[in-house]
Amino acid sequence: PYAEFDKHPEYFALVKGKRMQKGQPCLTNPGLFDVIIRNAKTWIEHEVAPGRFISISGGDFGNLCECPKCTAVRKKHGWSGGEMLFVNKVAAELEKDYPDLLVDTLAYSFTQSPPADMTMHKNVQIRYCPIR
Repeated sequence: PYAEFDKHPEYFALVKGKRMQKGQPCLTNPGLFDVIIRNAKTWIEHEVAPGRFISISGGDFGNLCECPKCTAVRKKHGWSGGEMLFVNKVAAELEKDYPDLLVDTLAYSFTQSPPADMTMHKNVQIRYCPIR
């Protein structure tokens, strides 16, 4: 949601004390979750055929959020923990209105290794995309 940067810089990665519009999002920010759900539902209603999937994946660049909440999630679950926790939350919310929808995400770059101590939601599909 790059268009949100001017109004909501807190949705974006905190890197070395500065919010980065072109970084990964701050996946622990509840406002970002609301924006993603709203955008996902709009996209599903207009673009996704029934019984299909929607992709929720990080961008193809670095700048992971270093805010205290994101750092704590990575410490507990590993490098992929923040994104996988977020994808699980998105899948659980979308399942309420779209029970047959799959939420696809990439195991790529910093999300290539599975998270520790986490089970993925039943509607999450992970595509392994090794780059190493």
